[in-house]
Amino acid sequence: MNARSAVNGPRRFRSALVLGLAVLLTAGAAAARLEPADPDVPIEARRVLEQLAQAFTDGDHRAVADLVHPDGIRLGLGPDPERISELTAAQAHYYFKALFQTRQTLSFEYLRHHAATGDRVLARAVWRSRGANQGTADMQRVLVTLARHEQGWRLTELTALRGG
Repeated sequence: MNARSAVNGPRRFRSALVLGLAVLLTAGAAAARLEPADPDVPIEARRVLEQLAQAFTDGDHRAVADLVHPDGIRLGLGPDPERISELTAAQAHYYFKALFQTRQTLSFEYLRHHAATGDRVLARAVWRSRGANQGTADMQRVLVTLARHEQGWRLTELTALRGG
């Protein structure tokens, strides 16, 4: 075996592994739509995820702001998902007020949620919305992160995922 094949062998293996994981994740996402509630996610965290989805569906900025962690939230939604903001809980109130004035939620549905660690829950959602003056719907895949706090589970991140 020459030096080139010694280097390319691990690269090929990594490429095959990444491709295999992508196929499994895609298949898992379809199955997750049927049963989004992971048994490892505490019931209290599931309730917060449900409250968040309902607040988005209702366009209720106060309800979303009430779920924000007291230490603040990391946000990256809207027309420029690459723009990430770190906001206090009070600032988040106005962020969601402005967001819901310019965007009408058509649906907010979880693809999957799971416990990442004992004190964090990550969820992937699809947010379909329409601009106030637009006829076409937009779709963003959103990462939702909850953290355990003395007040219960609270929202610490809502960011658009690349590629959709």
